[in-house]
Amino acid sequence: MEALAQHLANEGYELRSGGADGADAAFERGCVAAGGKKTIFLPAPGWNRRLLHPDYVVPPFSPASLIASRFHPGWSYLSTFVKKLHARNVNQVLGEYLHSPTDFVVCWTPDGAITTEETSARTGGTGQAIRIASAYGIPIYNLQREDHLQLVKEWVAGTKKSTDTMRTFKLSPSDFAFLWKECKRCYWLKYTQGIARPYAPMAKIFNTIDGAMQKFFQDQVLSDIDPSLPRIKVIGKNITCTSEAMVFDDLDVQVYVHGKTDGIAEDLDNGGYCIIDHKTSMPKPENLVIYSAQLHSYAYAFTKNAENATSFSPVNRLGLLVYEPQAFATEGLEATLNGSLTWAELPLDKKWFRNMLHEVATVLAQPEAPLAAEKCPYCSYVDAMDLAKSQVSTA
Repeated sequence: MEALAQHLANEGYELRSGGADGADAAFERGCVAAGGKKTIFLPAPGWNRRLLHPDYVVPPFSPASLIASRFHPGWSYLSTFVKKLHARNVNQVLGEYLHSPTDFVVCWTPDGAITTEETSARTGGTGQAIRIASAYGIPIYNLQREDHLQLVKEWVAGTKKSTDTMRTFKLSPSDFAFLWKECKRCYWLKYTQGIARPYAPMAKIFNTIDGAMQKFFQDQVLSDIDPSLPRIKVIGKNITCTSEAMVFDDLDVQVYVHGKTDGIAEDLDNGGYCIIDHKTSMPKPENLVIYSAQLHSYAYAFTKNAENATSFSPVNRLGLLVYEPQAFATEGLEATLNGSLTWAELPLDKKWFRNMLHEVATVLAQPEAPLAAEKCPYCSYVDAMDLAKSQVSTA
């Protein structure tokens, strides 16, 4: 840990830590040895032998405690001082004034936890920082994990894989909805060879409905329309997003996401943001995972955004706002299309999405096209044409 702290300090990183014994102290020693910049957040002046020094900061308790209380399962049972210990984790992750998230978190816990779901009593107090960082989409490296430890060792030794010579693929979120699921061969051809399926125009009515929904819901609190809808306020529509590249240790390709979401909203109950996608019919339950991948990609792009790209963080919710036309009505020459409005909440699972992107990148890294899906009409047509051509040429 000291060697890593020295390396990061030499690379220009600032250390944020909590002044505890163990990992905190090791990182602080390494940072000091390299003459690096550090901010050590304390629950009280002079705590744990940390005497008066400009690098030792006792941050305001109230703002951090509001966030800390959302992430600690037993907050109401803690003493005031213990609450201050946990609240300083918020400052370590989000900065002294809570608006400058850290680039990543390095820690060690007995259970190797790196997500909220993996934290438990075994994780200890570090679990609070892990839960906060996980919610804000901040990468977490737990050195109890062999792959994370090896990655850090390579980084310190300067042998971490370079991305300069990697092939890079820009992925469209909308292609996760159907193309990826329908046929891996068509997906591979589009992104590696530039051979896309023939363009199938969308009926104008769907674009008209989508545009009308975006215009209507802008600045609306959905629960004010109907209590069955979530208490979120739509603050943006048709927003372009671009993610940073995702790199995988076992692949020589990297991928990033670029797309445009129907809407983004503030979660008025839980804080953070919600990704919204508009639909004109309720998907079948088995198809919800298709749209989940699309919305996860928007969430990733907004929270792990490329430099100078739009950022909304943290994204804590995903949902489909579904309008289903059901009845056509007229009054004179004025006509309306009436229907129902439904909200479909989709679970947010960052680990699942990363695994899915790894699967996508694995396919794109292949030197040859994968097998066509059995029921892909496009591949069936091309294969039939090739067969017909070969039969004509040999006739």
